[in-house]
Amino acid sequence: MPSFSGPLAICLINVAACAGYILQGQLVDRYHVTTAIFVSVAGSVISIFLFWGFATSQPMLYIFALIWGLTGGGFTANWAGCASALKTSSNSLDTSMVISLMCVGKGIGSVVTGPISEQLLQVGPWRGAPFAYGSQYGALIVFTGATAMLGGTACLGRVLKLL
Repeated sequence: MPSFSGPLAICLINVAACAGYILQGQLVDRYHVTTAIFVSVAGSVISIFLFWGFATSQPMLYIFALIWGLTGGGFTANWAGCASALKTSSNSLDTSMVISLMCVGKGIGSVVTGPISEQLLQVGPWRGAPFAYGSQYGALIVFTGATAMLGGTACLGRVLKLL
């Protein structure tokens, strides 16, 4: 791929994330927060495993970037909905503290995933794996998709009647 493909993909992620914030905000305003989280997680997981995992050309990479930005990029817009849902179960809950703790969690995740990603890139190509899974990014794609799926565990709160 040409040298501009990486910066262009990052640009597409960021542009799509702007729309993602609006989309996620509207979902949180109109539906229960777990519905918005489910939409975000489902879109993110599909974009990772399907579009990034099967990317062998620039157009596929750009489709991944757009879908990831639209769904995963706007995930933090769900935080107000999470705080609001928790507030309904406990009137004494300080919603600013809930959002602050979510920010701390995101910060820790951002710091920790850098070294993890670096180690996963050093694993090298997966021999015999097709598409991007067989590239040096294969382990990183699976790790990213698995951690995105873990974001869906927030939906269990509603199923288990915790929210």
